[in-house]
Amino acid sequence: MGCRTGYYLTMLNPVDALPLWLATDLVKSMLHVALEIRELPGARLETCGAYKEHDFEGARAEITRLTQEEVVPLEKPPLLTAS
Repeated sequence: MGCRTGYYLTMLNPVDALPLWLATDLVKSMLHVALEIRELPGARLETCGAYKEHDFEGARAEITRLTQEEVVPLEKPPLLTAS
């Protein structure tokens, strides 16, 4: 997905190849690494048509919030249905 639609992690994984709890832990550990980034990659006209809409501090605040939330892996996530 793109920066305007959000980011999703979808895993196509043979049964028991990578335990879901391990994938969840890896994602949680990446949040702390993301907070170490000091310059926003791609924040130039040459690399992003919406570069003026980037909110680096807002993204950092959201990542900080996520590091404080409980991340729960869903074996069978609910399906979204059209209204």
